[in-house]
Amino acid sequence: MTRWSVRAAVVLIAAAVGGYALFALLLPRFVPEPGGSPQPGAGAGLPGDVSEAADPSDPWLRQPVLHHLLLTHTGEVRNSAKPLAALLNLTAEEWDRLVEVARYEQEALAKVERYQKERTALLGADSVAVQEVLTQVKGDEQRVLNHVDRLVRKLLGGERYAQFRQWVRETWTPTRAPVEGLSNG
Repeated sequence: MTRWSVRAAVVLIAAAVGGYALFALLLPRFVPEPGGSPQPGAGAGLPGDVSEAADPSDPWLRQPVLHHLLLTHTGEVRNSAKPLAALLNLTAEEWDRLVEVARYEQEALAKVERYQKERTALLGADSVAVQEVLTQVKGDEQRVLNHVDRLVRKLLGGERYAQFRQWVRETWTPTRAPVEGLSNG
């Protein structure tokens, strides 16, 4: 490799990583607040993010669960998810907000997956750089899942949140777990 090609590769990698770092900072912050308006840091600071997933059979906060349970691959609401609204005694507005959060999860994780594919293809055989990208992606996936948890917790409140988590544990099956390309935590 010539000096010029090495410099060009370094600049491309730096731009990719730098651009991704900016993307990573923005990703979990501009999530639709239940109700639709983006609120930076919405729901931040609520307790119990990761510690609640201590049960190994509980996929919540370990895998992208919400959109798999509520939405089809095209983003439509699954018929099998509709009884959840009655179980939790959700108003129509609350149900719409929960579906909105599921769509956010689906879209945000798709962006993370696209980034991973683009960057690993660009980096090719540079296993160290690819490993750094995979580490960044895993962190971003977890930030998305934590943010989804905060939004759901804020929307449902204590008792309904506990009922929702029980519904997730009862409804989730390993055959549904996770979309190819995303980490399996």
